[in-house]
Amino acid sequence: MLRKRIHNKNGVVLCNQTTILIYERAIFRLLSINARLFDTCIQNNTSYAILLRSWIKECFDKNIAIEIVVKNIIKSGVVGYIESCSKTNITR
Repeated sequence: MLRKRIHNKNGVVLCNQTTILIYERAIFRLLSINARLFDTCIQNNTSYAILLRSWIKECFDKNIAIEIVVKNIIKSGVVGYIESCSKTNITR
């Protein structure tokens, strides 16, 4: 069976992975998190960024509305850690 592929700036992504990326980007947009800086946090192995990405994927798998996920993320305080990681990477 052929799998559809979508080319993005970072390489080839399978179509079933694009829906999670759209979901994640929508959450970042509502949280005012720059997606590129978040990816930098992931590459630098920032544990809060990795936790947030897995949390978002879990919410996606459970089909939880984006607005509810955003409210829970704000309540958790993780956004502050992500912002501090982003600021650290800007100054480097």
